[in-house]
Amino acid sequence: MAHVTTPFVASGEHMAPPNRIASDKIIREGDLVFIDIGAMWSGYFGDLGRTVICACEKVTALEIHDALRCAIPAKSIAGVAKRTRATWGRCQGAACLSGVSFITSLYLEAAAWQIPWGEPSATIGVAEARRG
Repeated sequence: MAHVTTPFVASGEHMAPPNRIASDKIIREGDLVFIDIGAMWSGYFGDLGRTVICACEKVTALEIHDALRCAIPAKSIAGVAKRTRATWGRCQGAACLSGVSFITSLYLEAAAWQIPWGEPSATIGVAEARRG
C-alpha cells in the first residue's frame, strides 16, 4: 500500500487525481498547490489532502468555502478576507486573489471579475436614532 503513505505535491493545471504525473515542474507564484500526505501506524491508515489558496497566510480552499457557506456568508473579497485572512499576507493578494475570486464566484453566481471587493450594503452596526 505504498500509495497511501507516499506524500506528493501537485500544482497548477492537471493536478486532479487522474492527471498527476511525476515531473520536475517548478511551482510558480499564483499556482494552486495540492498537498497529499498519508500515514500508516499499527495497521491504521490516515490520509490528509489540502489545497492551499493563500500561501502567505496558509489559507486552504476549504476555509474559503466555509467562509462562503457559514451562517453569515461572505459576499465579497473583503468578506472572505475578514473570515480567513486570505489576501492579507505579504503579497497582499497578488498571488491568491484569482483563486479567492474564483471560489467566491461559485457561490455568488457571478463571473470572478465581477465579485465586489467590499461587502455590498455593509453597515457598521448602527442605525438611525429613534425619535419620540
